[in-house]
Amino acid sequence: MNWHHGGLYVKDLVASKCFYEQMFEFKKYTSLAYEEEQIVILKHEDILLELIEDEEHHYSNSPHFCWEVDELEETISRLASLSLQPVEGPYTVSETGWYTAFYQGLDGEMIELLQKK
Repeated sequence: MNWHHGGLYVKDLVASKCFYEQMFEFKKYTSLAYEEEQIVILKHEDILLELIEDEEHHYSNSPHFCWEVDELEETISRLASLSLQPVEGPYTVSETGWYTAFYQGLDGEMIELLQKK
C-alpha cells in the first residue's frame, strides 16, 4: 500500500482552502460534489489534502485517511474474509477516475482504500 491523501471536515470550505493555499502552498487540484458534500482537493508536491465542507457537526474531529492499493476488489475480498465490510462503496469518482471504498476503524476513524484507474 502507498499513502494517497488525508481528508478533513471543515466548517468553511473557502476559508480552509485559502488557509492551506496561503500557509502551506497547496494549490487546487480538483473540486467535486458528492451527494450533499462539497469537496476541494488540494495538492502540494506529492501530497493531496481533501477538504470536505460540513457546517453542521463533523468538522471538529473526524478526519479520514486513504491508502492506495493496486487492486481494490482483491483487497475488499481479503478484508471480507476477515469479516470487515465496507461502510461505503465501492464506487468510482467520475471527476478523478478513482475507484474507492470506505471502512470504519475501531475508534470510528474512516479508512479509505483507493485504486487509481
